[in-house]
Amino acid sequence: MRLDEFDYDLPTELIAQTPLADRSASRLLHLDRTTGALSDHAFRDVPSLLREGDLLVFNNTRVDHWRLSATKETGGLVEILLAKRLSTDTFSAMLRPGKRLRPGTVLQVSPELNAIVLTKDEGPVQQIQLEAQGDLDSILSSNGSVPLPPYIHSRLD
Repeated sequence: MRLDEFDYDLPTELIAQTPLADRSASRLLHLDRTTGALSDHAFRDVPSLLREGDLLVFNNTRVDHWRLSATKETGGLVEILLAKRLSTDTFSAMLRPGKRLRPGTVLQVSPELNAIVLTKDEGPVQQIQLEAQGDLDSILSSNGSVPLPPYIHSRLD
């Protein structure tokens, strides 16, 4: 399988920018595996499409407010996108721009939150330590934003 097999044209006007007020009205394309027939439905139709023995898996995850704006001591702006929590206060993160950020560099996110660069790796992902004056998760929630893919232009916070 090649990555380019997943490429297709999706007109921008067909990409929803905000969720529907009535989420059960979301569109659903159903494939009948026995006949190969496709049919249009709304998500609220899911119960009528299920058969005995089917497994329905719910994804109830939420995206954390892990996109942060910070300033260097020189006043320059840095975007921090936390990728993975490594310990209570240590994260792998993508820093932009990140080429000149050396280990030990302190980035101020807010008066109660600083990020300290721990590693200088060749790739885009670095390790940082967050120093918070208070509960880190609460401070991240109030200072960060939800990272969005580049084709979504409206904030969902």
